[in-house]
Amino acid sequence: MAFDIANFAKESLTSRLQTLDPNVFEDKVNNAVSADSKPWFVDFFSPWCPPCMRLMPEIRKASRNANHLVNFGTIDCTVHSSMCKKYNIRSYPTVLLYNSSVAHQFHGQHSEHDLIDFIQDTLFPTVTHLTPETFKENVERKKSTTLWLVDFFAPWCGPCQRLAPQWTKLAKMLKDEPNVMVGSIDCQAYSQLCGDLEVRSYPTIRLYPHKDSKYYSKDQKFQVFNGHNRDAESLRVWVYNFIPSSVKEIETEDAFRKAIKSKHIWLIDFYTPWCSHCTYFAPEFELISKKLKGKVKAGKVNCQTLGQLCREAGVTAYPTVR
Repeated sequence: MAFDIANFAKESLTSRLQTLDPNVFEDKVNNAVSADSKPWFVDFFSPWCPPCMRLMPEIRKASRNANHLVNFGTIDCTVHSSMCKKYNIRSYPTVLLYNSSVAHQFHGQHSEHDLIDFIQDTLFPTVTHLTPETFKENVERKKSTTLWLVDFFAPWCGPCQRLAPQWTKLAKMLKDEPNVMVGSIDCQAYSQLCGDLEVRSYPTIRLYPHKDSKYYSKDQKFQVFNGHNRDAESLRVWVYNFIPSSVKEIETEDAFRKAIKSKHIWLIDFYTPWCSHCTYFAPEFELISKKLKGKVKAGKVNCQTLGQLCREAGVTAYPTVR
């Protein structure tokens, strides 16, 4: 008990968390709309709410490590109930990031890591938030070499909220792919556009391939993700089906022997189609091959069809890279 009290006191003293009331909120948060004003990260809570109490120490930790990015504040909705009603706070905790008076709601795990990730992703987005104008300009009239991934969502949609952090994670995973762009469209704000595009449910994930791709035609301008798992890793595997591969498929034993006897250095991925680890590793191997382009040649061998070759090569587990 003594340790808990001491730890609480220490955290409170080093915390950059400010207690806000309606006057301070209006003055510091709502009026902080200039470009050089530091954004505010505000936790609307109730002291009788167990999730609020579990979140509070995580916000204190975040305030120490991300105070250079945003100001941190809390509002007790049992004390300032009329203010919380004014801002439509209906559940606790509700955490909002006010950036130039625009409110972005946090949906994620109640951990310091997730809180800071949300702040960074909001202030320095890897996902392009599209409007009807930018969708037409960037997606419909895009360059022939550009591939677009678009998440059509509604803010009130639970599955959309669960997808959001995975979508941001996916964008980070794909940032080294120069011709791949990741975007999102708020179908509540732009219902006319989503209606015109025949988006019927949320979230809807579409991939718009580049116009020179075999997956593009005038009758089929996009592909739809229909998988059950909407995590970033599964989505990335799906996306790489539409990106030209820089890894050569070595289909015969003769081709393998010619490759390893050539003057080139080869990096080979030995895999099987039924191996889930191989499936998730494939995009990583693609990135490695692109980074080593000009220095090393990359290839892959299907050990289901070339089992004897893989056994002779001493491959006993998948994936194996040599």
